[in-house]
Amino acid sequence: MGSFQDTLSSCEHGYLQTSYNGPSTGKTTSAVHNVNIPTGDRQDEARARFEVGVMLSSMVKEHQGRQQARKEEQERRRKEAIQASSNLTHALVDHLNVGVAQAYLNQKRLDSEASQLEQNATNFQRQTSQWLGLISSFTDSLKEVGHVQNWATTIESDMQTIATALEYAYKVEQQGGSGGGSTS
Repeated sequence: MGSFQDTLSSCEHGYLQTSYNGPSTGKTTSAVHNVNIPTGDRQDEARARFEVGVMLSSMVKEHQGRQQARKEEQERRRKEAIQASSNLTHALVDHLNVGVAQAYLNQKRLDSEASQLEQNATNFQRQTSQWLGLISSFTDSLKEVGHVQNWATTIESDMQTIATALEYAYKVEQQGGSGGGSTS
């Protein structure tokens, strides 16, 4: 606590002026109190000093009460500030967590879709390879059919040549046996 500097001024008028330098603010608080201070004998002076002491004591108690009220108000405000900062921190963390959770879910979904796409691409590649094999087999079969058809055409041509030769030989034999007589 600061120190009281009591100054008796205008004692003949019955006023007491007190000033106090506060410990935390450094400001000087002054008050003027109306005190009946008779001038004269020692007993009156003692009584006046007692009244001044009582008055100073009440001022100290009043000051201590105000100081305690300020401390309580300051502590209440400090707790409110801590609670507000805690609420703000929780709100920010919750907001960030929502974003992080959404990003995590999106990434999980993208991973799942990428895995599905990879599996589909593998299946498509396998199916494409099977189609290419089938097309190759079909092409080979068509070539063989072309070869068979060519062979069949060749055989047919040869058969027609043979049939024509046999027909011709039969006609020649028939004409030779019917036109010239028999030599037997």
